[in-house]
Amino acid sequence: MSELRVQTHVDPGSWNASLCACHGTIFHTAEWGRHVQAEQPGARPEFLTLLDGDGSIAGQALLFHSKSSRNLAAPFTGRRWLDALPAMKETSVATFSRFLKVIESHARGSGDVTFQVGSFASPASKTVLSSLGFSISPRLEFELDLTPDEKTLWDCMEYKRRKNIKKATRLGVEVRELPVDEGVSHLRRLQATSFVRVVQRGGPPLTKLDSNRADPVAVLTNAGIGRIVGGFVGGVCVSASFFTTFNGLAYHTLSGHDAKALETQAPTFVLWAMALRFKAEGIQRLNFGGCHIDALDESSPEHGVYVYKKAFGGAVLECGSGEKILRPAVWRAANLLRVAMR
Repeated sequence: MSELRVQTHVDPGSWNASLCACHGTIFHTAEWGRHVQAEQPGARPEFLTLLDGDGSIAGQALLFHSKSSRNLAAPFTGRRWLDALPAMKETSVATFSRFLKVIESHARGSGDVTFQVGSFASPASKTVLSSLGFSISPRLEFELDLTPDEKTLWDCMEYKRRKNIKKATRLGVEVRELPVDEGVSHLRRLQATSFVRVVQRGGPPLTKLDSNRADPVAVLTNAGIGRIVGGFVGGVCVSASFFTTFNGLAYHTLSGHDAKALETQAPTFVLWAMALRFKAEGIQRLNFGGCHIDALDESSPEHGVYVYKKAFGGAVLECGSGEKILRPAVWRAANLLRVAMR
């Protein structure tokens, strides 16, 4: 028998310490809950603990829920979601499935219309969610094992990537970790520049943040589990990357670069320098983030992202985010209503 414990607030230190024994990642932490709230003010976190019959912790999950603030629309808009598979002491399809079934039951009991499960740092996600009847959106992530020696890491990279790092070294690119306010300013400025190129090649535009809210990046950086790193050329920050670190995993979450950065190969140099820095700090894995499965197709606007990240020599992990419609009739009615109101 299992028991589900649901809390809306936890002590971050205790919660995160317990996560480490459950193979938890940044996407299960209390700080990630505050990060998502800063990004989506309507999101409300729930901290779920799955207890075995003897009272021991079998797993933990960070669940979010939201619904419309309008009374008439609220019953049609309830949703709950995870950004990653739950953190489990025993990581098998069976244990993940067991916890997800309990969470789904909790969502159904709360009257939610949809339940989504993300796949950040969740290499088993596609297999697990397919077995539970979720509609799957396949994606890829790229993860580098940092435990080999530096020469092995260097040799595993494709020749072009090594050549670009040498070029950046010749051109005097410097890598510096930035204070929070300065780092956020550079990151958001350079992100805007990058997204001009993304839109030009057919990708989505940058979602603008409400300037009156705390920056989600600052939430994690101030908590000590996020860092913004700049690539400088001639004293000017031309590239900025945001990394999180928790429980032996560094995750490259966001970045932005200007034309000078691309010319000098600053982004590649920053990633290589940080891989070595994380290794020296005892971090075992560096995840470069992901892309949609369509990036395998040379005609995809994300194909260049796939080629670039794969060239660092890490593992290519096939993941999958999933969605399940819990109340189909309500979901259909809500979609018809949205169409009618356009």
